[in-house]
Amino acid sequence: SFPTRRSSDLGGYTVYICGEDDKVPAKIKQGNRLKCGAYVAIHSNSSGENGKGQGTECFYNTDISGSLALAENIYNRVADLTPTPDRGLKDQYQRDLYEIFNNVSPCCLLEVEFHDDVQTSRWILNHTDDLAEAITDGIEAYLESTKTNPHEFEDVTEPSIDENYAGDH
Repeated sequence: SFPTRRSSDLGGYTVYICGEDDKVPAKIKQGNRLKCGAYVAIHSNSSGENGKGQGTECFYNTDISGSLALAENIYNRVADLTPTPDRGLKDQYQRDLYEIFNNVSPCCLLEVEFHDDVQTSRWILNHTDDLAEAITDGIEAYLESTKTNPHEFEDVTEPSIDENYAGDH
């Protein structure tokens, strides 16, 4: 189970944080069980062998109401911080992302920047507090917007989850 933290800085919202050693299917299964108001996966990106990738991008599930609004609120704040040209908002069909396809809550997967370039990797490490604040502000803005338009989860069928999946996308 996830450790829980309640913080007045988040307007009294309950925040569930996955453990570093938790596998992705366990994270999603717990998030689906809790019917979270927002599920946000935070990653740094890798461009593979060429090391030339750059920019923030955020993937969302077009089939889940609220996912685009969640992604927009987070992406816009993070993209304003990052030192390189950004890559935009992308629906789940542009990349096969396990954490997006297997969720039932409004969800997004944020790639804050690329970590395989030394300069950009240093930027990430030197701006973790700024990134955390931007992400938190984006989540809070999204959740505040749902108070007038709450999402209902009663009719959602939880997807089958591959318990043996070990990767993150």
